[in-house]
Amino acid sequence: ARKTIVSVETNDESVSTVTTNKTAKTPKSNQDSHSESITKQLRSTPNLITLGRIASTPLISYLIITERYDIAVAGCIVAGFTDWLDGEIARRYDEATVLGTYLDPLADKMMVNVLSVSLWYKAILPG
Repeated sequence: ARKTIVSVETNDESVSTVTTNKTAKTPKSNQDSHSESITKQLRSTPNLITLGRIASTPLISYLIITERYDIAVAGCIVAGFTDWLDGEIARRYDEATVLGTYLDPLADKMMVNVLSVSLWYKAILPG
């Protein structure tokens, strides 16, 4: 509750005071609305697909290190398809998000770098 005091002066130098109680709706803090926005963006279909690609990166790396190349190649093909798919869904269904503009390139960079190190470790990539 918020209390407002208003003073009014009149010609005969008397002062009257009016007190009103107003209940104002408490606005959400910026942090609350920001975290809700990020949560909502995380739940979008393209971002969920991108998060899946990020989560699959260590698995594909493990498959390379354990010399299961056939499954690793299949995983890379699926990752490439999901990279196209999340962008297509975002554009076609107008689900592009600010978070997605950061997540998608991050997923690509993680995949390329982690797989490059894995291939280097197995001496498939020169280094």
